[in-house]
Amino acid sequence: MSSVPDQTPKVREIHFHVGVARWRQSLAEIVTPLIPLLDAQIEPWPGVFGSPYAITTRQIRSPWTAWLHQAQHGRCFWCHNPLSTKTSTVEHVLPYEGAIWPTASRVEQLLSLRLSHSACNTAYAAWRAQQNPAALQAMDERLLHLIQQTIRAYPIFQLYGYQQHRPLALLNDG
Repeated sequence: MSSVPDQTPKVREIHFHVGVARWRQSLAEIVTPLIPLLDAQIEPWPGVFGSPYAITTRQIRSPWTAWLHQAQHGRCFWCHNPLSTKTSTVEHVLPYEGAIWPTASRVEQLLSLRLSHSACNTAYAAWRAQQNPAALQAMDERLLHLIQQTIRAYPIFQLYGYQQHRPLALLNDG
């Protein structure tokens, strides 16, 4: 029985535009099985980020990385080739350096992360650099809008967002 080796994706062949249907399906694959876990115990999910305001991929903890790997069926978000621990990285589909990321809530940021090959993410950044800024802004706003619709559809996400943004003094008062 042979295994499929990890191959460097041919990044020139990847279509980086994230269409609404694809993004909606991607959110459904992550959110649908996550809801029962959140209903059962809301505490583990706020700890996914390394600290209350951590927003870089280096600070994403392994439970969320493992969850993304399962939700994405072990495949890169961009090229759909298999991922391994050596080739996978958690990346911001809504760019970390873009105008939208700093204004997004913690839940919105978390739901915008996806696993990809480092090479694919580098190619995605290069692709974005060649696009019309207004078109990219519109695409990012559409993606954020779909994330917000998903959050509104599940009250547990709203509860998580409320707990995440409460001052620590209130949390410690009991």
